[in-house]
Amino acid sequence: MKILSPIRMKKYDQFAINTWGIPGPVLMENAGRSTYRLLKEEYLEPGMTLAVVCGRGNNGGDGFVIARYAVRDGFSTTVFLLCEPSDLKGDALLNMQLFRSLPGTIVPVSGGELKGLDQYDIIVDAIFGTGLTKEVRGLERQAIDEINHCDATVIAVDIPSGLEAEKAVPLGTAVKATHTYTYGYAKLGQIIYPGVLYTGRLTVIDISLPPSAEENVGIDAYLVDGPMLRGFYRPRSPHSHKGTFGHVAVVAGSTGKSGAAIMASQAALKIGAGLVTAVIPATLGPVVETKLTEVMKYPVDDRGTGTFVTSSYEELRAFLEDKDIVVIGPGLGASDETTAVVRRLYAEVDKPFVVDADGVNAFVGHGDFIRK
Repeated sequence: MKILSPIRMKKYDQFAINTWGIPGPVLMENAGRSTYRLLKEEYLEPGMTLAVVCGRGNNGGDGFVIARYAVRDGFSTTVFLLCEPSDLKGDALLNMQLFRSLPGTIVPVSGGELKGLDQYDIIVDAIFGTGLTKEVRGLERQAIDEINHCDATVIAVDIPSGLEAEKAVPLGTAVKATHTYTYGYAKLGQIIYPGVLYTGRLTVIDISLPPSAEENVGIDAYLVDGPMLRGFYRPRSPHSHKGTFGHVAVVAGSTGKSGAAIMASQAALKIGAGLVTAVIPATLGPVVETKLTEVMKYPVDDRGTGTFVTSSYEELRAFLEDKDIVVIGPGLGASDETTAVVRRLYAEVDKPFVVDADGVNAFVGHGDFIRK
């Protein structure tokens, strides 16, 4: 899954509008219509009532689009507007005017407190979007707290209001959503904690941003998820065998941390390696032998220390020469001799390496090895 910061997401919107010529109202219509479609498919049942809590910005405009489609389909829908109608501008104003042409209800609450949400089946949070950077105060804070005290299903539009979209922290307070429908791309604040706890389920909605924009605007991060991992797999011929799919050497383990070597080796097999050998300090041999069946074991002399030592290097290097992949690090420990062995293997063995855990620690203060 591709992840954006709020600043980069804003650049995508600008690219779509200024470079591709997609009008802002079209993007808002796409966002609101798609949100309503999924909301209806997943949550709405005949006779249900909706409360849409709208702020004064574009997030509120998205809320008006959702409310318009709900009214069109016969659902009793009330929009609670956290400002005066005259405060709205641009695309949000346009969509409020469109909503007014239907028999829905707008309740301005700018002069008092938001009350009565507990009587609705579904609450749509359209107060703040991903651009929020200041602490939530006043009426908006009271509205968010009111939403959080209701037992209704809460749907967040783009991001739970009050959640900082990059650092994943509530700005004073934040809506605790049942489900968040976000637009274009997932945001950093939705996939790291504590933001995950406020986001609930997360669905990314296509709002017609041109895919080519990625080449111009870029991506901030990737979330390793099921679809990404499945994309790495290739069809396997019935004529293949274990030697077809490579030999992984897992250099891991030390006294008290044999479990790391065992689990990493099992994971290598599960992910599809044809052959896996756990390369371990010899002292760990009896423990690892009893725990691993399919994985082969190669104990390396450790002088009885339970960890790799300087004299282990030549034996390690010789064994790794004909392997396809080297996994190094899980449970190795952080002794000076062990970390020196890790760095030397990485520098001198010409194989693809997966460096993890204590393997990463071995390079602290030795960034020149990584650059090479």
